[in-house]
Amino acid sequence: MRRINILGSAGSGKSTLALRLGEKRHLPIIHLDRLFWEPGWQKTDKAVFRQRVEQAVSGDAWICEGNYASQTFALRMPRAELTVWLDTPRLIFALCIARRSVRTSDRPDLPAGCREGNV
Repeated sequence: MRRINILGSAGSGKSTLALRLGEKRHLPIIHLDRLFWEPGWQKTDKAVFRQRVEQAVSGDAWICEGNYASQTFALRMPRAELTVWLDTPRLIFALCIARRSVRTSDRPDLPAGCREGNV
């Protein structure tokens, strides 16, 4: 598989799985949050976001993680060779989100100028 789509709720482990798979399979990772958010948690214009996603998934190999269903599914689902849905138990993703709220380091899946807890 050279084009992998990872979906799931917030805190389900999409970014973690993408990073680990990317390392093992030597595939570039597309973090949709990086394409959607501008510094200071400003939303990107829908047309600009769509163009960014379209360009990102035009390549021959990638791991794309994130949701943005109504804006991106039509672009990435037809190109994906594998889609993984992370159905994480509520307690687990609630703990992951709680842990994020006290995180002091930057997350690799967020763009520069967007820190956890400053939404």
